[in-house]
Amino acid sequence: MNVQSEAVKAMVSNQQITALHQKEMQKSIKDFLDQQSKAERIKNFPYPRQYSIINTIFVWCFAVPLAFCMVREFDRLNDGLSGRRSQ
Repeated sequence: MNVQSEAVKAMVSNQQITALHQKEMQKSIKDFLDQQSKAERIKNFPYPRQYSIINTIFVWCFAVPLAFCMVREFDRLNDGLSGRRSQ
């Protein structure tokens, strides 16, 4: 963020942008820094164990039936391929 602020100041000193544009760009940089800080706080917040277990159960309840449903679909796919050995 410091490098970006320095770049904005250099643009003002080279008269590439006006002071009003500098103020708006600095505001945007500050807002971005605030959003990044909030995201890092959320990322570093400990996830309660009971929520983790519930999510694990839901994933398993979805994955196990899905696997059994896929067996039938793979069998249909094998029927359509040439070169299948007849028994």
